Amino acid sequence: MGLGSVIISRISAAASDSGVTLVNIEASQKSAPFFAKFAALKIAAINNDYEPGMYPIVLALSLYSLIDDGFF
Repeated sequence: MGLGSVIISRISAAASDSGVTLVNIEASQKSAPFFAKFAALKIAAINNDYEPGMYPIVLALSLYSLIDDGFF
């Protein structure tokens, strides 16, 4: 398990312990594919630039899907 997976696992565990079932993530278009590996779904792309050529994407990550799909 890589560092990114460890971080997602710990965030998921903390959120789940708090009763949270859905996590919203704001990522760049370059890092969004990483979150897609964990079944995060794109819910919006925002048209303001972080910097030239970069724009935010909003994703939703269901903690149920992580468990059901056997990620953790």
